[in-house]
Amino acid sequence: MHTVSVALTVALLLSLTGVALGDGAKYRPGAAFSHVWDAFYTETPHEPELADPLIAAGPRMTQAICEAVLHKDMMYRRYALSALGFIGGVATPTSTLRVLTT
Repeated sequence: MHTVSVALTVALLLSLTGVALGDGAKYRPGAAFSHVWDAFYTETPHEPELADPLIAAGPRMTQAICEAVLHKDMMYRRYALSALGFIGGVATPTSTLRVLTT
C-alpha cells in the first residue's frame, strides 16, 4: 500500500512540474529559441509544414535541433531531422548518424 501511495505522489509531482515520461516528450533546448519551439510544437496545423518554424529560424537553430533529436522519445523528431536537412550545417550529418545508431 505504501508503494502505491509513493508511486501516485511521484506521478502527481511529475505532472505538476511538466516532466514528460515516455513517448511524446517536447524537448526544447536553447532557451533563446522558445518561440521557435512553441511554433514547432503547437502553432503548425498542417503536418507537411511542421518543420517550417525550425527551417525559418535558419542555421542558428542547428545546435538546438541536434540536441533535441538525440532524445529517442522527442515528439515530432522526424520533422526536426528533416529541418536539419533543409538548414544544413557541419553538425547535421554527425547528429543524424548518432540518431540512427542509438
